[in-house]
Amino acid sequence: MKKESHTFVDKEAFSAFLQQHEASLLKSDTAIQIRAADTHKDMVAPVLDLLGGKYPHLPILLQPASPAQPVEIELYTGIESANKKQPGIQSMQQKIFQSYSPKAMETVSSMLQQHQQKEFLLYERMKHEQFKQMLHMIAHQWRQPLNTINALIMKMMVESPTGDDQNEHIGSDLHAIEQQTKKLSSVIDDFLQPISCQSESKEYFSVHESISDLHGLLLPSFSYDGVIFQNQIDASLQIYGNKHQFLQVMQYLYSNAKEAFEKENKTQKKITLTAEKSDNGVTLYFKNNAPNIPKEIEPHIFNPYFTTELDRGKTGLGLYFVKEMMRSCFGGDITYSRLKEGSCFILTFGL
Repeated sequence: MKKESHTFVDKEAFSAFLQQHEASLLKSDTAIQIRAADTHKDMVAPVLDLLGGKYPHLPILLQPASPAQPVEIELYTGIESANKKQPGIQSMQQKIFQSYSPKAMETVSSMLQQHQQKEFLLYERMKHEQFKQMLHMIAHQWRQPLNTINALIMKMMVESPTGDDQNEHIGSDLHAIEQQTKKLSSVIDDFLQPISCQSESKEYFSVHESISDLHGLLLPSFSYDGVIFQNQIDASLQIYGNKHQFLQVMQYLYSNAKEAFEKENKTQKKITLTAEKSDNGVTLYFKNNAPNIPKEIEPHIFNPYFTTELDRGKTGLGLYFVKEMMRSCFGGDITYSRLKEGSCFILTFGL
């Protein structure tokens, strides 16, 4: 194992260090130890941001130092091929943290938490932007055929002769088709609305009608896979909140169920929605008969970054975002319940 020490007084010197040791920092047998005093945290925080963003695999160890000393970084290379008598990453980390005073430990812990929060927010923002771009692309692809359908309907209505019952029925059907395409276009607009939990964006809306609109949007792809929708929610039931956020939550649950159905070839695939109202609010039950979630991972499904499908590009953030949105925007929550055949997500909405 080889060690090099470098001292820094500003970010520019640190950037030069990164450029000089780029090849070493990319290797898996490299670790960094930072010696810094509490007074250097304004300098160390950007250093952690740079290291964590560019080299997420790199072990970073922190150790307290005298305020009179500059920030010092020790670069360890060849750790995996080091002699067994020399300390590896774990023993280095244990030795360093044993030397911390309680105050230093508190400072280091706070700095690491801030760094992790910044990384999480940056990643969340990036995924949100990617999701918006995807929605806009889908909306563009849907609107073109919708506009064409509406144009053809108008042409048929104008050219259709009037006077007999059959033509009147055709005209009525064409008008109904036109209304459905306009409604579908409105649902697309709902998905493109920015998400906000502010009270001025909230109102009472029909749960049954919102689910029916979503079914109209999702039905082509789901029916192709043989999935049947059952909307058993009372037409008079309403929820107070933002309809756009509700659609975002439900759309993820439908997408999640669709992926679950792909794991097993069932002859009857069903997604059933029921709801009930109480003095505390509204409870919605999202049931499907897809293979249920393994018992050993049930307690973790709402944790951020938890996924069993990293190989398929899954981030493990979907159900976490759903839970956060239910809590912050609807004053409610979401829980999971195992069924004899399938799964049930229970969504509670506050008054």
